[in-house]
Amino acid sequence: MLFLFFWGTAFVNSLGDLSDALQESKKQPNPKFEHFYTKYGVAGLSLLGTFLLSSQLTATAIVSFEDSKGKATLWVSIAVVILAIVMMLLSIFAAEWLSNLLNL
Repeated sequence: MLFLFFWGTAFVNSLGDLSDALQESKKQPNPKFEHFYTKYGVAGLSLLGTFLLSSQLTATAIVSFEDSKGKATLWVSIAVVILAIVMMLLSIFAAEWLSNLLNL
């Protein structure tokens, strides 16, 4: 039991050192995301990023620019709903096109 106590203390101390090192070596944001962020803002980056990349990467990029999490969640959610509607319409038109092509 004493072993677990000392090992746990050493583990917690090493985590504290690790978090200090990570905060000191904070990376700069990706210049491409930064360009889109300054040009289009949160709404444009979330809509464009969701269509080109994924919503998880887009939300992470928006929050990395120190914008609010609520704003990022709202706009990425709107972008995902728009993407779902676009994909639904494309699938309906593709099904009709395919049935006409095959004369079904």
